[in-house]
Amino acid sequence: MESGPLAELRVVEIGEGVAVATCGKLLADLGADVVKVEPPGGDRLRRLGPFPGNVPDPNRSAAFLATNTSKRGITLDIALPTGRDLLRRLVQRADCLLESFPPGYLDGLGCGYEALSHLNPRLIMASITPFGQKGRLQRWKAHDINVLAAAAVTHGLGRPEREPLTLPAWQADKFAGLNAAVSVLIAEMARRRSGAGTHIDVAEVDCWATFMAGVGLQPFLDEGRIRMRSGHRALHQPHLDATLPCKDGYVTLDTPQRRQWGSLLRAIGREDMLEDPRFARPLDMTDRWAEDVERSLEPWLMAHTREEIFQLARQAQFPAAPVYTVGEVLKVEHLRARGYWSAVPADGSDSLIYPGPPFRLSATPWRIRRPAPRLGEHNREVYVEELGLSEEELVALRQHGVI
Repeated sequence: MESGPLAELRVVEIGEGVAVATCGKLLADLGADVVKVEPPGGDRLRRLGPFPGNVPDPNRSAAFLATNTSKRGITLDIALPTGRDLLRRLVQRADCLLESFPPGYLDGLGCGYEALSHLNPRLIMASITPFGQKGRLQRWKAHDINVLAAAAVTHGLGRPEREPLTLPAWQADKFAGLNAAVSVLIAEMARRRSGAGTHIDVAEVDCWATFMAGVGLQPFLDEGRIRMRSGHRALHQPHLDATLPCKDGYVTLDTPQRRQWGSLLRAIGREDMLEDPRFARPLDMTDRWAEDVERSLEPWLMAHTREEIFQLARQAQFPAAPVYTVGEVLKVEHLRARGYWSAVPADGSDSLIYPGPPFRLSATPWRIRRPAPRLGEHNREVYVEELGLSEEELVALRQHGVI
């Protein structure tokens, strides 16, 4: 199998959910040998779906398949003494352990960082939890929606007269997984100099509070201004910054410069708006007169398609973008030309399409090296061929519910 830039990195991933799986996927798609450890009944993502034909199948869950490419997969019950012994043996051979259990759980099993680092002093261990390993909320459970609310993200989403909204598609979990993957690479660079491992504490709420600092937190710290929900438009921005309906969908228009705002109005034959006293001050257009501005543009927008508006924007040189559906993004020629989409054979079905990375490495390219593992697919390969167990011992592990 073709190697990648992280081909020498050996990773054990244990824990359930999207955050730790995303971290492992990012490393695996870059070439790391990631062994995903699931309980004998499988990761809970296997039961979420959606499923092809709406027929539940733990090996065909879209949620699981999308977050576990390029990994090998084994089963193991670490609540059992034999399971914990096998986990320790796996960690002794690994460079990195990814986990997402509540703080203190692995310590209680004798498999926390302090215990494992005695077995493997070079071990990098990344713990990904909603609120981190320390602090008043460390033991609180949370879902994606809770993390976004706690990080003040939810407060800024939606219409001002309605309840706040949250982000779709496990964004808090995925962003935490990305941060964890980056921190693992930083720790690996440090280990190459010092020879010592480290324990990485990734709190999902910290990731989002940090990410939002420039958007919501900084205006409050600098100006005492709380960023409010503004629906389809941005407030406190010069001129027009909004997503508006058009003939066949929606377009986003953003004209922060007076020159761009003038180019838009001249292109659609509304130069008169440049002389309107309501719009003399750029910030007033979004903070006081946004609805009037949008009503003035509505007849022209509703008479033109997204593509017509986009082409006109290119010619007149004002920022605009069509709002695509997911199905339309799959057909965008630019992404196809970059080889962004990857077709990967799936278990019992035609190839599945996966998105690629937002970067390209010329010498050691990113690629999905194998589809997500079937439940326990690599048990024999890992336990017998690598750890040295006998076939009889493997059968006994199954019979006793260890794997």
